[in-house]
Amino acid sequence: MNNFCPNGLEVFLNSFFKASRELHKTCPYNLKPDRPENKVPAVFLSCLPSANNQPSKPPKLYRRLLLASLCLLLTLSPVFQPASGAVLSKFSQQQAASAQPYYLNPAREIELLKKILGFERNWKGRAGQELVIGILYQKGSSISSWIMEDWLNLLSQMSESDRQLEGVPISFQKIELDATSSLEAILIENKIHILYITPLETKNIARTLNEIVRICGKLKIGTFTAVPEYLDSGVAISFQLKDEKSQIVINLEASRAQGFDFSSQLLRLAKIKGKND
Repeated sequence: MNNFCPNGLEVFLNSFFKASRELHKTCPYNLKPDRPENKVPAVFLSCLPSANNQPSKPPKLYRRLLLASLCLLLTLSPVFQPASGAVLSKFSQQQAASAQPYYLNPAREIELLKKILGFERNWKGRAGQELVIGILYQKGSSISSWIMEDWLNLLSQMSESDRQLEGVPISFQKIELDATSSLEAILIENKIHILYITPLETKNIARTLNEIVRICGKLKIGTFTAVPEYLDSGVAISFQLKDEKSQIVINLEASRAQGFDFSSQLLRLAKIKGKND
């Protein structure tokens, strides 16, 4: 520990922040927009060379904290790397080796949803004075909670015109999924018109989704997600990236059951679930 080289640390930090900036250029959307970027913690700064190029020897406690911090960073980096740039891993009952990456970007997804609603005949009558989008998430799931926070943070970053659709204000409301038995009452209480389903982690995801979809069909609440597989359980709309381009996938039967009435123009542009899968 006493032989730890401050100059080596400086090289490490420079490389780290350079890679972070390059990653930010590639995946500009940041799941934690309020987190300061490119700022070195004080405990790191204490180990960097001083202005006269004479490295100062950090206190013993700082050296220990520094080593512990680096070890923690290197240990946890595979865990937190998927969240950077909104590149997330699918969490399921299968082993991690079978995980498939998904690309979630609320800013892009809300723009796609607004375009879709431009080809939908019933949304204005359902929304009335305000279009309320519910963000269904699990408090115990880090991925699900991060996505929910991103949606809520996005609203404050949008311009006033972007927070409207054809003059109707848009708002987001977080909906915590404790148990599907109470979901119907929660959706009614919060006056949800459209429900966004984040990646969920449950023992039986298919059964959970089927119950969510059943309730939304009963209440005529449209559903959408960024996890394409959820369409197999009756979610109406999914967004996914294909060849670095956004793609809209529609479960036509489910969308009709939930009250959506899409024009033929949209159906020609979107991929319809069950066709050319």
